[in-house]
Amino acid sequence: MNEKIPLTAAILAIVGSVFVLIGGLVEAALGAFISLFLPGYGSAIIGGAFGVGAGCLIMSILLFVAPAQKLIWGILLIVFAILSLVFDLFGGFIIGFILVLIGGIMAITYKPASPQVVYVQAMGTPPMAAPPPNFPPPPPPMG
Repeated sequence: MNEKIPLTAAILAIVGSVFVLIGGLVEAALGAFISLFLPGYGSAIIGGAFGVGAGCLIMSILLFVAPAQKLIWGILLIVFAILSLVFDLFGGFIIGFILVLIGGIMAITYKPASPQVVYVQAMGTPPMAAPPPNFPPPPPPMG
């Protein structure tokens, strides 16, 4: 895989986003039940809970798609992780909050590994030395 993609950060953020999204769906079901008794309040819970989970998942996927903007995605992941504590079911059962937060921090601090440069000295035959000056000439051909 490409070394410029913050792979660990993206995987942690995606797994955490799934937890936040599941927590949002559970809270949306609770909001649907509450909307039977308080019509306006239940729909606000549904929108906020599902929106935070979907936002986390979109930012996590964008770490793969556009890794050059990893600073922006990391900051937005941290913001959505904090929002998940407020709008979602305890930040996606707490584990979702922690994973998305760690993934966002890792995305911000990610630096690709510098390429290893290996210097190789060429090994070859040494240049041919000139014959000594009093070297006898080759014998004449026979025949």
